[in-house]
Amino acid sequence: MIKHQKSCQTSNKNNRSEYSTIKQYFRPKTSSSIPRTMKEKITNAAVELVSLDNRAFELISGDGFINFAQTVLDVGQTLSNRQNLNILDLLPHPTTV
Repeated sequence: MIKHQKSCQTSNKNNRSEYSTIKQYFRPKTSSSIPRTMKEKITNAAVELVSLDNRAFELISGDGFINFAQTVLDVGQTLSNRQNLNILDLLPHPTTV
């Protein structure tokens, strides 16, 4: 048994970076500056997105979608002083991509 314990201790030290931790799967609970109502609005829109377009919910956690959403948010902040801004004016048509 002692031999086994020593073996485990040695392999644990060598392979520590190979193991996943729970922190990799959950964001820390910190106070967010985003109001709860806004967060709920985004969550509801995400549910509608995957439901209406018949997509997997994993879509919104993918790197491509996060990049897309961040770009739309950044452009929206830049154009926030314009009136009558419509998202359809920003999105490319599927045949032109």
